[in-house]
Amino acid sequence: MSNLQFINLPVEIHHCIFDDLDVHTIISSVRCVCKQLRDIVNSYDRFKFKFTSAERSYLKVLSRLVKPSDAISLDLVGGSAGHGCIEVFLQNFNISHFNRFRALTLSQVTNVEIAQLLPNVTANSVISLTVNILGLENNEIFSVIFQFIIQANLQKLDLSASTYSRRAIEIPWPNQNTLEQLTIGSCSYDAYRIILHNSHRLRKMVIENFIIDNVNLIITSFVKAVPNSAKKQCIDIDSEGTVS
Repeated sequence: MSNLQFINLPVEIHHCIFDDLDVHTIISSVRCVCKQLRDIVNSYDRFKFKFTSAERSYLKVLSRLVKPSDAISLDLVGGSAGHGCIEVFLQNFNISHFNRFRALTLSQVTNVEIAQLLPNVTANSVISLTVNILGLENNEIFSVIFQFIIQANLQKLDLSASTYSRRAIEIPWPNQNTLEQLTIGSCSYDAYRIILHNSHRLRKMVIENFIIDNVNLIITSFVKAVPNSAKKQCIDIDSEGTVS
């Protein structure tokens, strides 16, 4: 049996290999090897985008070589070293053309950047949203996020760096949402009850810091607010009134 060269493998196998590679490697290292591999890369439609604003020059190149409709996930990373990530990204891509991606991650971004990007995302294909906000959230930002939850029919939401408290955030949790998994950084007891009441499909909820104003609160009352799909809970409360 003769050995089959890599270049002669079926296109489907090449694509499966690409699934484990980042977009930089596929475009910069694989695509430029030969015309055959270039054609194989050009037919690939499961790119996972991850960028910081430090990659400004590479974004320009990528915008000419990859169609937004060929991306299935988008991860934008800001922070002190990558401030303006979303602004740089939008200078090179039309976010509304990303109409097939399933997961959107916004890490270390500002309230302004989220308000700039999220309302323009084609929401109907997105099932997973992760948001890590720099600084304090406000009602306007939660309103933008909640509107996206409704429009996108999200199944998974990660707000592990955020605080949702009815004292601080006046915007109510979206009613009749489709969330199945939720992670939130800090959450007050009254906000917790509202989330459960409005999230009938919720199967898993992770709260990293549970805020209880009254440490003598009877925790068994939690169960009354939990939908049938999330009845089982194990809650440990310390002297500060937080759940771990």
